[in-house]
Amino acid sequence: MEYRRLARLASEINAQNKNLLAVGTQEGPDPREVELYLEEILSLMQLGDDYTEYMVSKIKGLSSVDPELVPRATKAFRSGSFSKVVQDITGFYVILEGFFMVENVRKATMIDEHVPDSLTTSMFCGCSLKWCHSLLNNEYHDSLQQKMREPNLGAKLFLGCVGVQKTGTEIATALNNMDVGSEYVLKLKHEIEEPCAEVFPAPAERERVKSCLSELGDLSNTFKQALNAGLEQLVATVTPQIRPVLDGVATISYELSEAEYADNEVNDPWVQRLLHAVETNAAWLQPSMTANNYDLFVHLIINFIAKRLEVIMMQKRFSQLGGLQLDRDTSSGKSFLWHDSEDC
Repeated sequence: MEYRRLARLASEINAQNKNLLAVGTQEGPDPREVELYLEEILSLMQLGDDYTEYMVSKIKGLSSVDPELVPRATKAFRSGSFSKVVQDITGFYVILEGFFMVENVRKATMIDEHVPDSLTTSMFCGCSLKWCHSLLNNEYHDSLQQKMREPNLGAKLFLGCVGVQKTGTEIATALNNMDVGSEYVLKLKHEIEEPCAEVFPAPAERERVKSCLSELGDLSNTFKQALNAGLEQLVATVTPQIRPVLDGVATISYELSEAEYADNEVNDPWVQRLLHAVETNAAWLQPSMTANNYDLFVHLIINFIAKRLEVIMMQKRFSQLGGLQLDRDTSSGKSFLWHDSEDC
């Protein structure tokens, strides 16, 4: 440890700003050098575990020692100077690994760009190889949410009631990263669980591993919650473009004569205008979104429309033909909207 100056290196890392993703943060140790130390420490830790198991088996196999003293001797060895050195090395490993992971995210964020023909960004691909819970839950998770905290998002997403493709792609990509991130965290958890079952056969060890991995499951839910919040924010940005058409429904009478009912068969009173508004303001985002995200997005819009129409219709008076007209209108709208959501 003295030869590699691990204490000094750890001190330099601890002196860094806690959020290494912030712009203007002072450069720390060279991550490439830290990576080499991490590989060496991992090898030492593995050798230390092997040596510990070897010594414990030798102690338990001593036939010339009182059997009652074997547990005490084993405990003494496990708490001795060798084990303390291993613990110190492990502590340095945690510090160095944390720094190395954060540096990867910081650099991935700096070079983050949307890759043509891809639904996610380079940042997501760069980070997915080096995940750990604390890193994902802080730096990476925050960097994704930051993309959804744009002030005046509605003004940037729509210009003159027309969707801005670049802004829409950036927002959709951030949501895609959250969606795929949630799946990848669960995949990571599963891929770690399988080898751990072989490496840690003891029930107590498995429980500790299970406890650690449960945090990855919680993290997946955190990504899902962030995704849902982001989709709701996107819907809140899109629905003002649809609301004027819905407000126009409030002016339409459902106390119909036979002539008016017949005319509505030829001249749709509002359904087609509403469907056109939905398609114009929402469907253009579909090519940039994952299938799961677009499905959730459409369902949230449908839910908004249904609630608004319910309020409007509860305030109307209906003739018998008006009731038939409402049934025709809702069937037409429902058929189109649900078909659109199933297509995604």
